[in-house]
Amino acid sequence: MERGGDVDKRDLVKDLKLCNRATKGPWVNDDGGFVSVDDGAPIRFRADICQMWNKFEDHFENHKANAEFIAEAREGWPHAIKRALRAEEALKRLGIYGALYRAKHNDKWVYGTLTRFKVDDEWDYTIWSNDGCCYKVDPETVEDVG
Repeated sequence: MERGGDVDKRDLVKDLKLCNRATKGPWVNDDGGFVSVDDGAPIRFRADICQMWNKFEDHFENHKANAEFIAEAREGWPHAIKRALRAEEALKRLGIYGALYRAKHNDKWVYGTLTRFKVDDEWDYTIWSNDGCCYKVDPETVEDVG
């Protein structure tokens, strides 16, 4: 898995499979640095997922916030991924592609979001740039630049 870098480089389907392989949620942070399965049992009888502290407490000064993040991410990450995948599909159905594209307009490169519309049985390619302008572009010059 690529660390850092551009968020568009992530494979959301692969990320969702990773979420689904983890122990089923919801998970809960007991506010003491433990993350456990929230199955309704008293805290001391819950199945622990992880422990965010040890005897060298100064090395784990942010353990409570880390435990809270891990517990919330168990439900939040799959939810956000599913929303993103649905949004990407909806945009594609509308002919809008979200990555950064460049294409030629009057022999000049323009950059922005690509849209594609069918007009009189012909595809019309348009770049919507960050400066708010819209450019009809030559489809032969369209490039995905990330």
